[in-house]
Amino acid sequence: MFFVFFLLWVAFNGRLTWEIAAFGAVLSGVLYAFCCAFLGYSPKKDWAAARLIPAALRYVGLLLTEIVKCNLALTRIVFAPPEARGQAPPGHLPHPAEGWVQECAGGFHYADARHHHRSQRRRPPDRPLPGYAVHGRH
Repeated sequence: MFFVFFLLWVAFNGRLTWEIAAFGAVLSGVLYAFCCAFLGYSPKKDWAAARLIPAALRYVGLLLTEIVKCNLALTRIVFAPPEARGQAPPGHLPHPAEGWVQECAGGFHYADARHHHRSQRRRPPDRPLPGYAVHGRH
């Protein structure tokens, strides 16, 4: 933790001189002593945390590798021709029995009534939501 405090001190100063290093070392020591006295830190806990650094770096490497692989796979899907993605070619409107129909706005309307998420019988509430006024009533 002492080294983290010292590196933060140097980073926030933006340059490294012997004055900044000496003052930063003293200040970092004082902060570390405070953390050990009142926050439960100890050199033993610092060494235990330092031993986890290689595993954390391996995890970050694996995470970045998986992100790149997913982005490449998605790029292949996005830039593939519509026929390769399983979509209808331009100008082709399939029969509703095929499961979907492309609407004029480019959205998809499912022919199966179970796919409708908004009920046509739903009516607005009798009273307005808090903070919203209904036209004609206040």
